[in-house]
Amino acid sequence: MNFIKSFHIVSKELKRFDTNISGITIEHLINTMLKVKNMNAETILFQTLNRQKLRKIGVLPSKLYQIEAIYNKDGTITAVNKVDKKRVNEINKVTLIIKKEIVPLIDYIKKNIFKNKDIMSQELVVNEEDNVMAKCDLSTDDAILEIKSFNSNIDNFKYQLYYESNNRDIYILQTFWKKRELYFKIYKVDPIECSEEEMLKKRLSKYQYKIALKSNVTIQILSYTDDSEKVTARCLLCKHEWTNRRADNLMERCYCPICKIRC
Repeated sequence: MNFIKSFHIVSKELKRFDTNISGITIEHLINTMLKVKNMNAETILFQTLNRQKLRKIGVLPSKLYQIEAIYNKDGTITAVNKVDKKRVNEINKVTLIIKKEIVPLIDYIKKNIFKNKDIMSQELVVNEEDNVMAKCDLSTDDAILEIKSFNSNIDNFKYQLYYESNNRDIYILQTFWKKRELYFKIYKVDPIECSEEEMLKKRLSKYQYKIALKSNVTIQILSYTDDSEKVTARCLLCKHEWTNRRADNLMERCYCPICKIRC
């Protein structure tokens, strides 16, 4: 990542709140000040239709207390539950302080990153070849900007950026707190290239996962390129190895030709 710009706010009234509400409200504030086009309706529709094709296997537990809120057009939020009203009022006071101070940041994002173009929020990018979907925090047809509230190695989310960018310029806006100070740092990310070897490993892993579900983990995939190419498999019960003319045929007839063990 290449550092390109920073912005800094100092105030005795600044406060970082627990859970992830500070990050959420700052992102919402930035969206309202940029007057973004929210693409969430289209995204939710696609995700709902896609989710209907999946088999639910469980829910990950979370210790975070989530504040239910209505997101207002002025960048503030309104508490849904009375128990959260006092905390939300405190959050809004901080939000309004930040709002006054980040005008230069907003102007920079508009002019220098998005070239005064209309900005989208939550744009969904779908890669049909790799069966991957990713949502952009902010984007135009030329660039994407991801907002991160933590300092992390880019390798931890480089695939997210790779699929989101879809050959567009990549920027990261990092926010972090230091007592009564709030920092914004903007980085430009070099074009992310995933080698053919990396992509093949990724596709093989996903295909193996699908076959494992289909076969009750009785079939191992030894080689895979894509659904229309040959695939080599091994039965974990009898150790027989065979080649199918097409990988998608194995998905339909997911059993060992010797054992005839079906899913």
